Amino acid sequence: MIDQLPTPRAANVHPLTADERALDQQRLSRGVATLLDGRFSIRTQRLFVLGGDGDWIAVQHGARDHVETRMGGVWLDAPTANEDVTAMVWRTGQPPSGYLALAWLQPADNADPEDRSQVFGYFELEKRVGAPEDKDNPKAGMFGGAPRR
Repeated sequence: MIDQLPTPRAANVHPLTADERALDQQRLSRGVATLLDGRFSIRTQRLFVLGGDGDWIAVQHGARDHVETRMGGVWLDAPTANEDVTAMVWRTGQPPSGYLALAWLQPADNADPEDRSQVFGYFELEKRVGAPEDKDNPKAGMFGGAPRR
């Protein structure tokens, strides 16, 4: 399912190899697992870096549009931020897992202030047995407007 998500079209985005920014990749994956607090496990992930001059809003809008419009995803009222990570989580109902997240790493306290690049990724999630039922996000949507369905 995660392969259905295109590489973001925003300028200055490139996929990360396993050895590029390895500490940031580990921090992002651990942060997502912590953020989801045992409700989900990560099945697979695709990680990217957005250069400092890249358009982060375009990345978010593109992912949201693709998941909600093309995959029928519903944005969930799931935990969305901690000190390391911010995320959006969707229920898609598509096998095998039915859940996706877009998550991005917050800059570390010791980050180089000149490095404005951002590590982010798509995560395919599997709901853990016994996890609470999902709730659609009751807010008016991350970018305003009516509640998303």
